[in-house]
This record gives sequence, C-alpha cells and structure tokens, in this order.
Amino acid sequence: MTEGEPLVKQDLLAMPLREAREHFERAYLQQQLLLCGGKVGQLAKRVGMERTHLYRKLRSLGVDFRQSLTDD
Repeated sequence: MTEGEPLVKQDLLAMPLREAREHFERAYLQQQLLLCGGKVGQLAKRVGMERTHLYRKLRSLGVDFRQSLTDD
C-alpha cells in the first residue's frame, strides 16, 4: 500500500457488506500467508485464530494453502 492509496478501495464500498468482508478477508489472509512463508500454523498464531478455524476459513474463501501442508 502506498502513502496516497486509500485504506478502503471504492469498489469495495459499492459491494454489500458480506461480499466486501469476504474480499478483504481473502486478500488479508493471502498476504499474511505469504509473510508466513506458506506455513498455516504460523499464520494461525500471527492472525490470532485457532488452526482448525483458520483452515475452515481459508477453504470457505477459496485460499489455496494445500501446498504448505507439508511445511507444518
């Protein structure tokens, strides 16, 4: 994110809350997963979620984490 870039993009504001939240959660968790080197266990600690709940959330958002399963 650059200094002049808004925190919430205009296209998110045009969506219903549920859809906008899903877009945000997907982008947030994908970025955090990258910062954790693809390790879901580390991601769970980083974002403050129970690992089983995090796996369920990632699946529901369509975030591909399977390649990192062997790393945990």
